[in-house]
Amino acid sequence: MTKAVFLDYKGTIIRRKGKDLEEFHDRILRGSRMSDEAALSEWWMTNRGIMETTCSGESFLSQEEICVALLHRMEKDYGLRENIDELKQLMMNHWMYAPVFSDVREFFEQCSLPIYILTNINEQYVRVCLRRNGLHVNAVISGESVKAYKPDPRLFEKALQISECSAEDAVCIGSSLSADITAAEACGIRGVLLNRQREAIECSCKMIYKLSEAIRYL
Repeated sequence: MTKAVFLDYKGTIIRRKGKDLEEFHDRILRGSRMSDEAALSEWWMTNRGIMETTCSGESFLSQEEICVALLHRMEKDYGLRENIDELKQLMMNHWMYAPVFSDVREFFEQCSLPIYILTNINEQYVRVCLRRNGLHVNAVISGESVKAYKPDPRLFEKALQISECSAEDAVCIGSSLSADITAAEACGIRGVLLNRQREAIECSCKMIYKLSEAIRYL
């Protein structure tokens, strides 16, 4: 019987869109040799992912530190000429004020189980978003709290500890097959993949196309 829901944040609750992220992209594109927004997004996600998987424990870097490190790399590799502190603040604003997907509130209203957010984003930013949108969760487990980022198992182990659940009594819902679902299943936690874009994805887990559809699998 399911006793706890582990829910992803970025890409599951908040959109990778919004005025702060748009300004972030626009200023980088105007102030560097980066070709276009698609190339920028791919470069950022790829290099952020590499940093997140290589910094843990004593070498752990916060999301703010990763953001600044990537911007400095863009200065070197793409001739970025911009105010780094202002760009960092735009990214921090995005983590707090990005628009929430339209199906999120319905899920929260229908879910009667405890909800725990598992995210690489620092808890303080997630809490701002939750308060602004009137969403209640039992806890936020961030990468900073365990000095590691998904798909590192430490986040999932911490969530099991805080929720006081065994792995077979928890379900993880997320939009990333590797960082959310595969990582959760490696810890014995059942995964439900949220595929709003209806992409052709091969997986053995349950797949949903709207967050509220997850209710049937809890």
